[in-house]
Amino acid sequence: MYTDKVREGLTSVDLMKTITAKFAQQWATIRKAFSDLNKDTASQGYISKSELNFYLNHWGLKLTDAQFDRVYNAFDVDGDGKISYNDFQKSLGPEIYPSETLYFRQDKPHAAYQKKCKQFQCWQPACGNGNYCSMHNRMHNDEVESFYRNLYKLCDKGKWRKFTDKVQQAASPEDNFKVVELDKFERIVKSMIGLDISDEKRDLLFNTSGRVYRGSKYINIGMIY
Repeated sequence: MYTDKVREGLTSVDLMKTITAKFAQQWATIRKAFSDLNKDTASQGYISKSELNFYLNHWGLKLTDAQFDRVYNAFDVDGDGKISYNDFQKSLGPEIYPSETLYFRQDKPHAAYQKKCKQFQCWQPACGNGNYCSMHNRMHNDEVESFYRNLYKLCDKGKWRKFTDKVQQAASPEDNFKVVELDKFERIVKSMIGLDISDEKRDLLFNTSGRVYRGSKYINIGMIY
């Protein structure tokens, strides 16, 4: 069911919190965790899907295929289809074992300030000008995609085409019509689809792909085209 897919996307953050907590409970260092997971001689140097799935099952976490793919992709930072030690360290290490990388900050006391991931209890640096680290940005992007899919489900093809045309008219031509003021987008959704966007969804849309320009909040709506 489509609603089940939406629910899966909305629970991704809680699922990752549970998994990171399990890693923290079982291993004292990120290197030991990686070494124990990477036991398959056929996949030396990276964590395979079967190796990760073994521990998830061991912890009693029965995931759907879609949930497992979302978790595996969150750890696969460089997106090459496998979890290397570098991926594992970037996605999980600083969140669970911040003391292991603390010396970098001590050695460079005058380094420029880097914005921290907005996710609760995440110590990773945010990506670029965004609000989340690589792992949490992927997770929240999945939630945004689920939100847009839900909008699509509420329309027939004719209404969806009129809706996207209206959004495009309100979007900024300087940004290839992929950026629109959040308040305008909310009004269009209300008037054409009849849906009130909750404060939680507004925050999700803005924190995942938004920016402030001349006092107004703008979001990237490239996914809907």
